[in-house]
Amino acid sequence: MHRELMDYLLSLHDRYRAELKVLLPEIELTEPQAAALWRMNDEPETTARGIAARLRCDASTATSMIDRLEQHGLVRRVPHHTDRRAKIIQLTARGRKVRQQLIRHATEHSPFRHLGPASTRRLHELLRQATSER
Repeated sequence: MHRELMDYLLSLHDRYRAELKVLLPEIELTEPQAAALWRMNDEPETTARGIAARLRCDASTATSMIDRLEQHGLVRRVPHHTDRRAKIIQLTARGRKVRQQLIRHATEHSPFRHLGPASTRRLHELLRQATSER
């Protein structure tokens, strides 16, 4: 049963990636850049280390990703309020717009969009449980 669940999960991931590839040329991002942008939000104290934790990668990989997003004008680095060595990573207005476009596209093409409200809530709870840190 767990193998079948993994097969379903991989199938969903493949469908998501295929659908995402339709949008990527329009927003001029690579798949990893889109993944990083998706996981960013307007938290006031997001650092490269925090982004690395969300992406589950090392800080140098996250820093490279942030560099590329900054070159696209999607994020900016501002001084940290209390730590002179750290920078806070903020979405720019363009970054928020592209992020919303990315989320809207994924939502509109979601394989879950045909589920009813009760099934959606049930799946949401199951996925939340499966992804919670233990």
